[in-house]
Amino acid sequence: MRLSYDHKAVDMNERIRIVESGGFIMRDRVNGTLAITRALGDLPLKPYVTGHPFTTETALRGDDDVLILACDGVCCGGARRAWEMQPL
Repeated sequence: MRLSYDHKAVDMNERIRIVESGGFIMRDRVNGTLAITRALGDLPLKPYVTGHPFTTETALRGDDDVLILACDGVCCGGARRAWEMQPL
């Protein structure tokens, strides 16, 4: 069960939030530059990009055996998996 969703400019709810705050989406990016819609930093985009995360609450059941916490920088997309990385 997935407990969150990606904060990307292609998401319709994120698009609406950005446009209502005065920004725009171009080439699936906030103001044509940033692909994510929730981040820290990126001061020129601060009015449109928020640092407030999307959160949910999910009750664990007695038969739940495993909870995996991960982020896309570790386990998804084209990023190298942390356990495959070589020391510097």
